[in-house]
Amino acid sequence: MVKYWLGAFFFLLVCCCSSAYANVANKELSWEEIKEKYFEIKESNASKSEKLSQLLALYNASPQPIDTSAYITLCVKIGNTYSVIGHYEEALQYYYKAQKIIEKIGALKLLSFAQYNAGMVHYYINNYEKASYYAKQSLKNLLEYDGQEDDNYEDIFNKYQIGDVYNLLGLIYFDQGIDDSADYYLNEALEHYRNAPIVDEVAVLSVNDNLAQLYEFTNRPQKAIESYEWSLATYIKDSSYYDIAWNANHLAAVYSQIDNKEKALEYMQMAKEAAEKMAYLDVKKDVYKTALAVYSKYKITDSLSSALKRFTQLNDSLVNEKVSENLHEIETRYQVEKKEAALQMSLEKSSRLNTELENQRLWATVMLIGLGVLAILTAFIYYYLRQKRKVAELELNIKERQLDELMQSQESKAYAAMLRGQDQERERIAQDLHDRLGGTLAALKMSLRRKENKVSEEDLEIVDEAVQEVRNIAHNLSSGLMQKYGLNQALQQLKSTVEKSGGLKFNVFLHPKISILGQGVAVELYRIVQELVNNTIKHAQATEVSLQTNFDGNTFNLIYEDNGKGFSPSDVKSGIGLENIKARVKRMGGTLHIDAEKGRGAIFIIELNKG
Repeated sequence: MVKYWLGAFFFLLVCCCSSAYANVANKELSWEEIKEKYFEIKESNASKSEKLSQLLALYNASPQPIDTSAYITLCVKIGNTYSVIGHYEEALQYYYKAQKIIEKIGALKLLSFAQYNAGMVHYYINNYEKASYYAKQSLKNLLEYDGQEDDNYEDIFNKYQIGDVYNLLGLIYFDQGIDDSADYYLNEALEHYRNAPIVDEVAVLSVNDNLAQLYEFTNRPQKAIESYEWSLATYIKDSSYYDIAWNANHLAAVYSQIDNKEKALEYMQMAKEAAEKMAYLDVKKDVYKTALAVYSKYKITDSLSSALKRFTQLNDSLVNEKVSENLHEIETRYQVEKKEAALQMSLEKSSRLNTELENQRLWATVMLIGLGVLAILTAFIYYYLRQKRKVAELELNIKERQLDELMQSQESKAYAAMLRGQDQERERIAQDLHDRLGGTLAALKMSLRRKENKVSEEDLEIVDEAVQEVRNIAHNLSSGLMQKYGLNQALQQLKSTVEKSGGLKFNVFLHPKISILGQGVAVELYRIVQELVNNTIKHAQATEVSLQTNFDGNTFNLIYEDNGKGFSPSDVKSGIGLENIKARVKRMGGTLHIDAEKGRGAIFIIELNKG
């Protein structure tokens, strides 16, 4: 083998460029081949993740100069696939790539479609300002394009697309509580769908349901009823149990609001029957949640009891399903990454072997050119192989680190799902305490006050204290008080409860505009303060605690301090309470600082950047 290398150096330099070009060309595909493979992928039964990998491989193999039509189609398809699996940032990247090419060639229809897709993705991630901007740009281009084409198919497509954009704008304003604009755009969408040359019944029903929700939440019950019942008639005809359950559930709620008991109970029964015939646990749970409110309002005890039992079952099943989905997603992503890494290593190994075989044949052909450059050639090949091995090892290490980071990320998501399950369980227990035990104690109190029962006022006061204690426990477990009155009021109530229990003075200094943080952040902060107070009472032996909230520019600070015995953070084993606090802070994107020392109390500082 060594003799084959003799004298090959100069010829190798001449052939190196052509050989390298041939290797690159083998990886590229022509645009005709890309189009053929694109349609094969589109029509295949592969999973979304497999299709995405295949589409990305096509994109990476696309040659220059680009075929604008095929390139735009490929980018939009990749963006749509990323959007379906919830990877919205990646989806936007490919939509923007398509949009840049479309703007250069001035294709209004394609441009409006790309802008609409970008608006939809921004809507999904609650970026309403950008969602509105792209939707309005899409509408402007569609209206400018409308009527330019004589082809009937283009006219039908344009009517549908305009209706889609109006519907998106209506949803954007609906979510922001801008009811007049939502009303206008949703009605415009409905008009466009109904006046299209070929009516898309699914689109009409979807917009009609959106309008019904708008009427319901803006206190226009008669209009809401008309819209819901119009859609429901079609869903019943088509035996669409999901939509029957959804619409009948909303109708039961609206009729209950206007105190039409007969209709409320009729649609409540219809919603329950339809819900049990389909598999969506979240819709089933919503149906039985409404049933609890309706049966409670009209004091139908038997139905209320069975609805509560079924609601509890569905809630537990939904929590278990979410946890299972998270674990399954972790496992699936791990297996996909593992297979991709193994495939990549196999391809690299095959490529190296092919290159070595090609080089051997090349060197065998030119072995008679010279003997004087053996040392130079040997040194060159040794250096080349060593560098190539280092690169391969480095790439393998990078892939292993990426797999580790992926597993850590998924573990964090699973822990977040567990926290959500804990919060839902708190809400359920609080509701049971308030409705069951609270009601029982209230009935006992009324019974003891009868004349024939000789009960002293001191005993009645004990019952009163028990009733109040149940209510306090329920309020502390539930976030309902905070959702109704806001975080500051909930913290004031917590202060009152703690001080009434005796032995602990609770000072609070709360920023008045704390509501700008949003409902989700407020719930997390309330749970964190509950956990801190609980730890203080159980472990700190403190006589006084202090809670302070403030804003420093775009930074929100929550400072909790006690004068207890303190602790050394390095000596403390992380219990579930402290882990819950850390997980909640991480979920909000904030930072947690602990300043504690034995004999000096403890200070917990939470910082959230709202900029």
